[in-house]
Amino acid sequence: MIRKAQPADYEKLTRLWLESSLLAHAFIDAAYWEKMQSTVRDYYLPNTETYVFEDRHRIKGFISLCENNYIGALFIAPQHQNQRIGTKLLEYSRRKRPNLTPYHTPCRIFRHIYETFPQAYTPAFRGI
Repeated sequence: MIRKAQPADYEKLTRLWLESSLLAHAFIDAAYWEKMQSTVRDYYLPNTETYVFEDRHRIKGFISLCENNYIGALFIAPQHQNQRIGTKLLEYSRRKRPNLTPYHTPCRIFRHIYETFPQAYTPAFRGI
């Protein structure tokens, strides 16, 4: 089931984000990602339109949509990848916002993160 994320989900979503980020970007020091947790939980998630994929009361992935129809994030728990969860989240989001496009730096939430954490604006981070 796909539903809109609630504040009670933010801690679980942040853990999922961290787990996925550590695996996908092992070349970046883990301390960097760990330091970003509070920003993701306290600023990013509350300021985006986020939808979760939940199965049997377990969140398996999420997508965050920014203003101007940008996809800000798409994360699937590593143990649930290759199950079409990302595809389902993208299809659901496209029905809500037919003109969605991939992440783009002018997204207001990302500008804030980059201004707050300039080290985040690296070639490795931009590729997320």
